[in-house]
Amino acid sequence: MEIELSPLYPTILLKASIPEMLPYHEQIVEIVMDLAVSGNISKSENKDSRHMGYQTPASLFERNDECFLRLKQVHQFLLKRYLKTDPGYRDQYKENQIPENETVCWAYIQNEKQISSYVHHHGSFGISAVYYVRVPENLQGFQGNISFCDPRGPGIASLLGTPLPSENSFHLPREGMMFLFPSWLQHRPLPTSDSSGWRISLGIDTNFKFQLRKREAIPGNPVKKI
Repeated sequence: MEIELSPLYPTILLKASIPEMLPYHEQIVEIVMDLAVSGNISKSENKDSRHMGYQTPASLFERNDECFLRLKQVHQFLLKRYLKTDPGYRDQYKENQIPENETVCWAYIQNEKQISSYVHHHGSFGISAVYYVRVPENLQGFQGNISFCDPRGPGIASLLGTPLPSENSFHLPREGMMFLFPSWLQHRPLPTSDSSGWRISLGIDTNFKFQLRKREAIPGNPVKKI
């Protein structure tokens, strides 16, 4: 496994190449395509998500298939590695444990005919990840890339002295690659209109269950008596 951590705007992007997962891709493809064909997909308001692609329910990590059990282990390892970039995590979790969390996983399936691509975020969660199972061949330019938007917006341009385009971080995915980033970071998958074949990615969201400490137990913050 190769892990790369790089600054991205005011945060960190983790990129991992996971060749040991490649032998399980056929099993993942078979499962998620069966879910799509059977109609067990996410529906839009017009009761048809075909124009956008297929999205399975966010319950893939609840399955007992070997491919998802192994991917869960890999994700937990990378999640811990990502959390180590956060000083708050390093200070609070001395035993190097991942905070109690709920993690969900779903598959998103598109091809060149389903080109919906919109900027979004998963802000109700803590850390998001995307794992690539299938990537179309012969991608041109930025097609098929995952792109990220600068969360600081155009207002920061006056401070830096030059205008900043909102969307200016592009990353070409490869099969067996996973990205981890904060859930509030806006991103989108770019269309693959000039390439044929399925683009199959797994979305993984982790929501942490933090417990607030009693106020009097927080150092430097004594309770004032009235």
